Amino acid sequence: DPQCQKEAEQAILGVPHNLPAKIQPQGAMVTLDPRTGEILAMVGGRNYAESQYNRALKSYRQPGSAIKPFVYATAIEKGYTAATIIEDKPLQIPLVDGSTWSPENYDHTFRGRIPLRIALRHSVNMVAVQLLQAVGIDAVVELMERMGIDSLVKTGPINDLNLAPLALGGLSKGVTPLELAAAYTPF
Repeated sequence: DPQCQKEAEQAILGVPHNLPAKIQPQGAMVTLDPRTGEILAMVGGRNYAESQYNRALKSYRQPGSAIKPFVYATAIEKGYTAATIIEDKPLQIPLVDGSTWSPENYDHTFRGRIPLRIALRHSVNMVAVQLLQAVGIDAVVELMERMGIDSLVKTGPINDLNLAPLALGGLSKGVTPLELAAAYTPF
């Protein structure tokens, strides 16, 4: 869509910056039609003459909390509801290397027993991690792949120990902006 493309390019160029003119931050943007999946606009960087690298297609980044809806969608498929209660509490999760992972909520507080709809709305990390453990990492990875996230790097059997940070977007390779945007279209 020529108008969407023009607006996307202007948005990337309009990102405020305080760096010297030769060191401009790069960016990427993808706009899709959620009904059809068609790409309406794609910007792979600030200036094609300076860099032909298309970050929208080739730049893998950790998606962070953008992964949580896939965890919740898996739970819904497995019979959980928006009213299902899970306790927001401190967690200690053993990892394959023998260390312990202690995730935290962004605001460093715990809410106690809360329904999934509130946990998702507030992006509560402790609930997302527990939900991932309850529904199983295999099921979440399978749903993500079904929805188009195929950049996961599987380096052995998937289990709660080697992919525990998945609930918070800690993917081994990350995702591209196009891949994540496309996977969101079913939502």
